[in-house]
Amino acid sequence: MGYASLPTPNETPIERFRRYAGMRRDVPCLWEAAFAVAEIEFPNADAEPYSELLDVFADQLKEALSDGVDDPEDFVSIYHPMFFTEWGFHGNDEDYYNPGNSFLNRVIDNRTGIPISLTVIYAEVARRAGFPVHGINFPSHFLAAVGETDPLYVDVFNGGKLVTDRDCREMIREYAGQEPGQLNVWRRRASNQATVARMLNNLKTIYFSRSDYPRMMDVLDRLLLLNPDDLCERKTRGLLNLRMGRMTRAREDLMAWAARHDDEEETREVLALLAPTEGFGGVN
Repeated sequence: MGYASLPTPNETPIERFRRYAGMRRDVPCLWEAAFAVAEIEFPNADAEPYSELLDVFADQLKEALSDGVDDPEDFVSIYHPMFFTEWGFHGNDEDYYNPGNSFLNRVIDNRTGIPISLTVIYAEVARRAGFPVHGINFPSHFLAAVGETDPLYVDVFNGGKLVTDRDCREMIREYAGQEPGQLNVWRRRASNQATVARMLNNLKTIYFSRSDYPRMMDVLDRLLLLNPDDLCERKTRGLLNLRMGRMTRAREDLMAWAARHDDEEETREVLALLAPTEGFGGVN
């Protein structure tokens, strides 16, 4: 499989994610970092058995591609019956907002997930089999691009449906509320970092809706490891720390945010929330 770096004894889940996140550069290995997201709820999740299963899938696919297939249409005609029928992967329409749909161990166990998690697995198996497949950070629905120069666009969530240019324009109008313009602007390859960040943002939304603030904090910690300069996430984490009564951490985050935020009125309003923790603003 080839790890991005060697594991360290007694490494915590957040330390492991920090190593996989690439230290402010693009995530060196998407599979490792994406799998490590599962440790938010499964701190003892072992990636190795799942990676070995993907190797088995990739070997089966390689054998089926033994005639040297290089055309995307030929590739999907061979791969899709294996991925969707033989191996049984499918979109989870019935329980879409279950956090488990974002954890690769659960997605592989249950053979079901959401667009981005299914696409990560779909692309990883193809990569190991030697065929180029990349994720596309499309609005509201992560897609796969199969092939390099003239790729096919695949909706892995919906059984491998091929997504036409017309489909893409309709999806942009529906999900982004904009006129599409040049489709290539919307269909750029997603970096590993952007893919993992999108997985984490999905979880952040779910945990917030469930008022699961400790796990939402776990997500924010990882988002800020991916991008320490993200002021929006820094402010969100500061406010969440405040809600959870972690006053020192709240002050650190919000002061760091305020130092680089250029809206003075908003800065004053947010920092005023710290007043009760600073020993001023009340009766002396």
